[in-house]
Amino acid sequence: NLNVELKKVLEKAEKSSQAKSEFLSTMSHEIRTPMNAVIGMTNLLMMGNPRPDQKDNLEILKFSANNLLALVNDVLDFNKIESGKVVFENIKFNLVELMQNVCGGQRLKAEEKGLNFILEIDNNLRNKQVFGDPTRLSQIIFNLVSNAIKFTHNGTVWVNVTQLENRHNMITVDFSVKDTGIGIEKEN
Repeated sequence: NLNVELKKVLEKAEKSSQAKSEFLSTMSHEIRTPMNAVIGMTNLLMMGNPRPDQKDNLEILKFSANNLLALVNDVLDFNKIESGKVVFENIKFNLVELMQNVCGGQRLKAEEKGLNFILEIDNNLRNKQVFGDPTRLSQIIFNLVSNAIKFTHNGTVWVNVTQLENRHNMITVDFSVKDTGIGIEKEN
């Protein structure tokens, strides 16, 4: 009797997990469509020669929409990780532009808190196209910088991107985020 009951409970748990995964996937895809429209319309408005104050607001709108889209992508990624279906992208992108976009809105958050925000990018990376996964890289940098700002009450947040090596059409890049915040205990 216990084995029969256990089997029923396991089947119910599996169905529940599958329903949750399907729901998350469906909702994430449903949210992505309007978010892409918001980003696209923002880009169109930015190309229409807006006033400086409008341009600043459009930049914030675009950054916020991209962040929301990144969160939705995180949900999709989490769903894929659970089902073992994560595939890393290998697409061409401009690393300098990516870093400026990721850090642009973060700079505003830092300045609102009265913090200095410094983004330093190695000149060797300027005008260089790289191949990789810009979505996941953005997620990582965004999370690190967000935490640096969150846990820094006064002082500075630095983001540094340095090319360490360039051999055989492969580059090694070091990303660092440093702050004057509370830090992390050594045991953690």
